Amino acid sequence: MGHEIYINLRGKASMAYCNDEPWHGLGQKLEAGATIEHWMEQAGMNYSIASSPVEYNTPAGMLAMPSRNVLYRDDTKDHLSIVGDKYKVVQPVEVMEFFRDITESQQFELETAGVLFKGQKYWAMAKTGKHAQIGGKGSKDRIEGYLLLATSCDGTLQTTAQFTSVRVVCNNTLTAATRGWDRKNNGAIKVSHRSVFDPQKVREQLGIDNHWAEFVDSVNELSQIKISDNQAMQFIVDMVGDKEKPVIEQIERAKAVATVFQLYKGKGRGSDMKSSEDTAWGLVNSVTEYIDHFAGESVDNRFYLGQFYDGSYVKNEAFQSAVKQFAM
Repeated sequence: MGHEIYINLRGKASMAYCNDEPWHGLGQKLEAGATIEHWMEQAGMNYSIASSPVEYNTPAGMLAMPSRNVLYRDDTKDHLSIVGDKYKVVQPVEVMEFFRDITESQQFELETAGVLFKGQKYWAMAKTGKHAQIGGKGSKDRIEGYLLLATSCDGTLQTTAQFTSVRVVCNNTLTAATRGWDRKNNGAIKVSHRSVFDPQKVREQLGIDNHWAEFVDSVNELSQIKISDNQAMQFIVDMVGDKEKPVIEQIERAKAVATVFQLYKGKGRGSDMKSSEDTAWGLVNSVTEYIDHFAGESVDNRFYLGQFYDGSYVKNEAFQSAVKQFAM
């Protein structure tokens, strides 16, 4: 499989980051306080998406396909998708501009931004300044809050804004979802590409303060709940196993179950902390660590799956299931 994070013709990854190097090791490091324009250049987001009617060749000459347009990069001219004429494109610059006011007025700090699949998907993520020590005073189990905005121009991803958390000890990511989370929206504000993206409206809908506090309360509650090995194994099977799959896929699922259980029982980073050892919070982190650091075919494939695709749903279902099974 090719790179999900777009590698341009000069071999440069279309991703930039500030502070610590991402666990997948890709991208250009920027200094804190870099301008939005510099972020766009180093993250490979300094291009626009152009549109042209779809045409086809016939004996009578070139004809246009009604109500269908091809979207392409204005710099490389690479074809990105075929869409209907009602499709509303959110440009890469709009993703970055979404954070300009936030970083200036609310002291958020841009931390990563980049491009996937030759330019079909693009995102940026900022540190919110929210953080928490899990498991009580003196605990080294720290989580930090981030705001992610991502979109696509190929119809596979709505424009999505959501709070996410990073567990510092292991760089596990998890949507900072509340107990009202549902799988359809994955705890996010989503804007269809049939609607005009209104950044101000999205910012107003996010409501970070109450959202983060509720998430932290749930995590702390999970960190206090002890789980038996039998309970843990059943939970892991429910999350990453699948008896309905063909035999060969069942074998792969069995390997996944074994890996997650090993992470839970001491192999995972931070699994020996009081907040994690034999607790429901440790159980959630065994699933998130597997998705972020072991699943997928490559480091950037894991990044894509864990942030934007099936892996993100599995991680958040693990969190919500743990809350429902053990904390309610």
